[in-house]
Amino acid sequence: MQETYDEDMTEDQYILSNPENIDFYIDILFQDHDFLWVADYLNEFFENPINFLENRDIDLDEYLDLMPADIREEYRSIKKSLYPANIKVINRKTIHSQEDFLDHIESVVNYYVHSITLKDAYKLLWNDNDLAKKEKSAQQLFHFMSGIYCEDNNIDITPEAETGRGPVDFKFSFGNDFRALVEIKLASNDLIKGLKNQTVQYMKSEKVDHAYYLVILMHD
Repeated sequence: MQETYDEDMTEDQYILSNPENIDFYIDILFQDHDFLWVADYLNEFFENPINFLENRDIDLDEYLDLMPADIREEYRSIKKSLYPANIKVINRKTIHSQEDFLDHIESVVNYYVHSITLKDAYKLLWNDNDLAKKEKSAQQLFHFMSGIYCEDNNIDITPEAETGRGPVDFKFSFGNDFRALVEIKLASNDLIKGLKNQTVQYMKSEKVDHAYYLVILMHD
């Protein structure tokens, strides 16, 4: 079949006039080939979702139709547990008092606890070999979740803030008037020492009246 070509033809007209031009179809169908790496992207995501979402300029939602149903469901479940969409509308209000400020911080803390205990976020605290990850992973997960919420509500969050007595896991603040601390510990660590010595000293150093001490018990 002889190829038909006219400079005034649209692309659609050209396709209809030259159905046997295989080279043309190859050119337009396979310009993007990153779909070949979807499996690698997913493996990287499941290994460390937070690191993937923070550092990779890749939206896996664009490849949902290429994922097996069970993998797609697991991906959606983990991603949903990371983004605090449910709490953004609860306390979206101007902060006028310490009580208003603490309402926000408690919303973040409660969402974190809910995501670990009742949703799939707990999976992010375990390695593929069924061994629990280090405490740093639990803190990283909290930072990722709370960072999104705090940015939306104009609250500053400082991870590993130096207090003069060592770094506290997280310091939240709204201007100079309202501040709170959050410490996250695994139950395998010395909890009493951390609570009585470290956290109390952090509060004194920062002149903060409110702190939240979250303990995570890892078990099979």
